[in-house]
Amino acid sequence: MDINDKISFDIVSIYDGNGVRSLDLKVTEKNGNVTFVDSYGGLHHRDLQRGESPFSYNVDNQESYINKKGEKAVRMFKRIEYWPEQFEGQLEGNERTLNIIARHAHTLVKKHPSVIIRDANKGNSNPNQHGLVLFELRETTQIIKDKVQKNIEVSKAQAIATELMQEDPESFIDLCYRYSIQPVKEVPIEKLYNEVMLKIANNPTHFMEILNHKDAVLLTLVKRAMIGTELDPAIISFEDPFYFMNGENLGQKEEEIIYNLSKSARNREFLMMSLGVPIEDEVEVVVLPSTSDAIEASKPSQDYQRRTDKSRIEEARKAMNSITVQWEKEKKKNPAGGSVLDDKFKAQLSKKRELYLDVADFWDAELAYKLPYITKD
Repeated sequence: MDINDKISFDIVSIYDGNGVRSLDLKVTEKNGNVTFVDSYGGLHHRDLQRGESPFSYNVDNQESYINKKGEKAVRMFKRIEYWPEQFEGQLEGNERTLNIIARHAHTLVKKHPSVIIRDANKGNSNPNQHGLVLFELRETTQIIKDKVQKNIEVSKAQAIATELMQEDPESFIDLCYRYSIQPVKEVPIEKLYNEVMLKIANNPTHFMEILNHKDAVLLTLVKRAMIGTELDPAIISFEDPFYFMNGENLGQKEEEIIYNLSKSARNREFLMMSLGVPIEDEVEVVVLPSTSDAIEASKPSQDYQRRTDKSRIEEARKAMNSITVQWEKEKKKNPAGGSVLDDKFKAQLSKKRELYLDVADFWDAELAYKLPYITKD
């Protein structure tokens, strides 16, 4: 027998204080059926007869905890351990009897009317609970197993993040954007790394989902576009309850934004140009099982790494916006201006374009997007 084979569970008082309570191993189900365990480990599916009594545990160990009010408090609990049934043949005498009682107790408390069992949503999963609640079942063996599994997942995820940061810092920065680390821009990569490690420790599964996202590149661009300041507004803005880009509704959730952008080449091109990402360099990231393969697959192409100077694109966007805003104001003041005003401002835009020939592709795409809205009657 290996100590790791042993199973343990706690009976925990739901009330603060150090008063000792007892739990009888007798269960009366809602349909009237009775089951009890006697002092010799016998399991009976009938009511007690004269002179019989169920085995009883005293809940007599004290532990400190933080109660619902956020205060330090004490409560009573009883830890019960036993070997699985296949090992009972190796036990003798009283040790074997107590093991059988504990094994039956574990089954009975799961449907004991005075015991609640917390599910994943903090609800009660004991279908037979009725009347006064005195105790809660705490599955300590399962808790330990869950922690071990989580630690394994955390270790794997942190190894991937570490290798990505060391081998491909630029891809790591992109990962930080879609992992909702804020801020990212101009923050030392060591600080970003520490924040990623902390988030992974809390939820390694979410990290792997983000790493393996089927639209990783597009999600990264969306996350970058959502960041803005008072002087430099976000390309994708939130106006409760919708997200907008250049006046167009992209949806209420990230999934909707990704879907709508994936279906519109024009919007996707506008997004990429606004961020200084050449249109022809859009790539799909597919993360493979191993750490090295995951990093290699998540690397952008060499062309993708040749980024247009973002500051120039921002200058061009602001210059165009200044002209188009004035254009719209003039049209409201003089609705009859019509094509004369349109020609006037088109000429201004054409002249201004000469100052931004290095980002002419962006200028032309932005103008092609805006023009139909501005020139409409």
